[in-house]
Amino acid sequence: VTDLHKVQIDEVLCDGCAVCVQTCPEKAIKVRK
Repeated sequence: VTDLHKVQIDEVLCDGCAVCVQTCPEKAIKVRK
């Protein structure tokens, strides 16, 4: 469940960067922050 929830959060944080989320969700969050 945590994994699924994390993916959703990453997608929201990566707003408009599906590639970032697919390649590296963690990096997407850092970029947004």
